[in-house]
Amino acid sequence: MRDHVQFSAGGIVLLRSRLLLIEARRTRRWQLPKGHVERGESPRQAAVREILEETGAAVTVIEPAGEIEYRFRGPHGRWIFKHVDFFLCEFAGQTSDRCDPDEVMRAEWHRWDRALELLAFASERDLVRRSLERVEHAQRSPMPSPFEPAPWRFAGAGGSDAAMATGRSSRGARSRLDSGATPGGDIDGPEEIP
Repeated sequence: MRDHVQFSAGGIVLLRSRLLLIEARRTRRWQLPKGHVERGESPRQAAVREILEETGAAVTVIEPAGEIEYRFRGPHGRWIFKHVDFFLCEFAGQTSDRCDPDEVMRAEWHRWDRALELLAFASERDLVRRSLERVEHAQRSPMPSPFEPAPWRFAGAGGSDAAMATGRSSRGARSRLDSGATPGGDIDGPEEIP
């Protein structure tokens, strides 16, 4: 019997030294926000939409972060091959204080080191580590870094890739992200962003 193939996309969402994680409702595992690529959608568009739906966060995609492939047994014992494209994203504003209630228990910001401890999957931890190395390298470079906060880069959802998202509102489980959040605030995670 042939494997069924699924394509998904997600994001490594940054806010200074913080990473946005979700706790999945079904498994109660901490992971990166991600979901299925819908018909007519690019992986980049799917990542932006899924992050918005699962966390209420609008993001700007900086660059591809890598991909993960794995197999698992689905319904009726059928093998499913899954390909997930991840993108390094910058937090651009909070559009909702709700998470997708069917899939997400909660969304929280965590420091890089704590996020690495919480992430349930080694493949996601590896992607986050590589992204951290990329961010640290970019911040040491004399060239302008896309990871440095700049007031003109945080105009909110209207100036982000969120405009490409489907526009469906996220309702249900409460997000730990504050709707008035800005990247300039000092945050201690996993509490709400002031």
